[in-house]
Amino acid sequence: MIAHLLTQIRSDPLIPEYRSALLLGFGVFFVLYTLYRLYFCVPIQITHTPRTTAIESVDSVSGKIQKVEYADLLKERCPQLTDPKQSVFKPTPWLLNGDAQTIWTVVHTFNNHMRVKYERELVYFKDGGHVALDWCPGPSTSRDRSTPTIVILHGLTGGSHESYIQDLVEMLVAPEHRTDRSTLPDGWPGMGYRVVVMNARGCANSRLTSPRLFNGANTEDVGAVVEYVRRRIPDAPLLGIGYSLGANIITKYVGEMKDDCPFVACVGVGSPYDLYVGNLALHRTWFGRTVYSTRIGQNLVNLFKTHIDQMATRPELDVAAIIGSKTVTEFDANATAKAFGFRHVNEYYRNGCSSAVIPDIAIPTLFLSSHDDPIASSDAIPYHETMANPNVVLAVTRMGGHLGWFQGWFSPRRWYQRPVAEFIQCMIEVCLHQQKSKEKKRSLIAFPFAEPCTGSKHEEKTRDLERGCRRSWGAAETLFRTDRCRGRKAEA
Repeated sequence: MIAHLLTQIRSDPLIPEYRSALLLGFGVFFVLYTLYRLYFCVPIQITHTPRTTAIESVDSVSGKIQKVEYADLLKERCPQLTDPKQSVFKPTPWLLNGDAQTIWTVVHTFNNHMRVKYERELVYFKDGGHVALDWCPGPSTSRDRSTPTIVILHGLTGGSHESYIQDLVEMLVAPEHRTDRSTLPDGWPGMGYRVVVMNARGCANSRLTSPRLFNGANTEDVGAVVEYVRRRIPDAPLLGIGYSLGANIITKYVGEMKDDCPFVACVGVGSPYDLYVGNLALHRTWFGRTVYSTRIGQNLVNLFKTHIDQMATRPELDVAAIIGSKTVTEFDANATAKAFGFRHVNEYYRNGCSSAVIPDIAIPTLFLSSHDDPIASSDAIPYHETMANPNVVLAVTRMGGHLGWFQGWFSPRRWYQRPVAEFIQCMIEVCLHQQKSKEKKRSLIAFPFAEPCTGSKHEEKTRDLERGCRRSWGAAETLFRTDRCRGRKAEA
């Protein structure tokens, strides 16, 4: 039958023409695919110090406790970030530059429907203002209050509804807390962690209750929120993630806290790092001035209008000038700088430079940036600052735009959340192992004697045992009270 079909094909006079067209089409496809593989499959550039900090972990094969350098641990546990075969970003063929990826991020807002089930909580500050915390799952409904918790900060004028946040959140939480599983990577079960998104003042449909918004240089609000979350779930390991301006804020917070940072690790995605350098780069091109800066400025003006009843009570603010702002720089000069006591807009931008505190970061930290990001300029990527701190690893892709990293031909999906999720899982596993080691050491200190006491000297040994136990319990009790005192001091 097959031979007869082949005979008919050979005898058909139109087949040679079809064959030539098929061969031409196949040749064009092969050339384009080869160019795509050669030029548009983007490897990840990893930067860190020659010797990174040593982290105690459990060997995945032998199960033995060992100290591994931070960079080597990522090579072992985060193949999407470090394995040459897997750590490749393959951008969508028709989104092949930073502008296209960034614009598709805006178009992609059609996927902003709620794919996770949030529980909102309002946290008030001393000035009367508040932020909205969106928990998933909520601390009151979660069975285990020691569930690892990820604190997330969104980008400028954003919120927990943003697609770039939900893309990661739905991977971190358990399946029962998701409303749509169609957007998950194939075979991804969910990690069962808890997530809390800090929506900045006035953002994500929250009402402004004090005449103060937010800025990229201020870390007071995030510090208060992290302390509140730590007291709310004291047994849960905390990890911080920030996006865009939120990444700049959380980086500043972690660097300013130094050794006192309550996070076990931190991630910054698409951070501007230096607001002054980023602002200059943004206005360097016609597209940046007329499209990005204008759009961001308009978003800020719209947010200001939403809360104008509160903000108009500030005598130092010229409401007409703020509403008339055309670019992000004009808005920051008319509103942000004046509202927060800066003498001019460039003082605010320079004060908001998070790269200045990167050398002070004392916890494992990962930064993920794109070299063609048109909003968070590559001029500010902190290569030198990263090389000065063994706790920091910087991952940079050649393409990806601003919070884009879309890949796939017909239904683009983000790539970034898979390596970030691997990093989160790695750091939390390390933290849980270290907690178990500390508990084991404490139990050994509390019960140092295991030899039974019998015979004629039983009474004497019993007295020695009681004295030893009192000494041991005294040390353990002192340590416990010190921890509790620190907690009470923080609460005060």
